Amino acid sequence: MAISHRVGPNFLGICQGIALTESTAACGQINISHWDLAHNYLKPGLLLEALHQFAVRFATAVSKNTDPTWRYLPVMVEQFDSAANFDSELLRVEGHIELINDAYRIHCKATPRDNHRAVIAQAIIMVSKVYLPESASDNAPPSFLGDLYNVSPLTGDTYSFSFNAHHPLFQEHFPSRAVCPGSLLIDMVLSLASCETAENIAFVALEKVKFIEAVYPGNAYLLSIKRDAGCDSGGVFYIHSETKKRCTCGKFSIKYRKDDAICSIL
Repeated sequence: MAISHRVGPNFLGICQGIALTESTAACGQINISHWDLAHNYLKPGLLLEALHQFAVRFATAVSKNTDPTWRYLPVMVEQFDSAANFDSELLRVEGHIELINDAYRIHCKATPRDNHRAVIAQAIIMVSKVYLPESASDNAPPSFLGDLYNVSPLTGDTYSFSFNAHHPLFQEHFPSRAVCPGSLLIDMVLSLASCETAENIAFVALEKVKFIEAVYPGNAYLLSIKRDAGCDSGGVFYIHSETKKRCTCGKFSIKYRKDDAICSIL
């Protein structure tokens, strides 16, 4: 099912459409500030969302999926590397796709529109067909904004959190069944794992991030961060439901800027 667009600033318009350039290649445009709440989140998280949207649209177009009861959604980020500080918010995205059993692997990268050699972010994303049953909850427009999620520290690097089911984001993602975007789960992890302010983050890397079960707004979850021995800038994370069912896990690494010279990742 193709992702529809709303007029005006919106979350699902961060990647602004794609065009197939070959049977297994595509390109598109990214505007990471297109969402009116983008300023509240880390640029790597927004870039991951843009690449997720690109991958989903790519797989949907190649598979010619028209069944409205199914969506292609990211199930794994095999690799993601992103600069955290860059000038342009308007980027080009391009990539190629391969069929892996019943899923698709999309190799993609984001570059400035006027310099395709300066890679800002690159990723390998696995996308699979996922059935999302319609929610029985009331889908009436929310009457207030509020915080997107609330986090409470428990012990050490363990936190409880829940996403605000009344947030307007979930009228987009998705109208028939509200689901927390994987990119914003990662944004939350990176924000909590970082030992410095967002302005001092230079580079973010992810590896083997698995989206095993959907995270739904309104439900309570647990996040555990286990840092690498002797290193505060990397480690692994696990997100579980209250019944201990694993929802998301993966490995992360954060590098911090030591000077003002921040450039592309390659």
